[in-house]
Amino acid sequence: FLDSRFIDPRVAQALRDVVALREKLSNVARVLQRLNEERTQLFKDQERIRSNIDSLKSGASQRELVERFVTKLNAQEDRLETIGRELERLEAERTRLQAETNQRIESLSYEADL
Repeated sequence: FLDSRFIDPRVAQALRDVVALREKLSNVARVLQRLNEERTQLFKDQERIRSNIDSLKSGASQRELVERFVTKLNAQEDRLETIGRELERLEAERTRLQAETNQRIESLSYEADL
């Protein structure tokens, strides 16, 4: 289109900028989806671990297993907190990128001599 002079270089660059912003938005959306899936899997794993802890009776060997489960639960809770913070940051980034994309699209103007 640029070589054929259907659009001028300024409009072409503005369109490239919009495409780049859209790619960033897509990347953020993919990361958000991956983190949400990881969080869901962690919740399921925690349910399984809690069920295993509940099924154990008292005793030395069971106590060691319970301690192992609790350690794993603690690590998962730490990861869930990290995921929560990252999700908040990415949601803000997605909102910012979407607003910037919308603003760039709205500011596009094109005049042509026919």
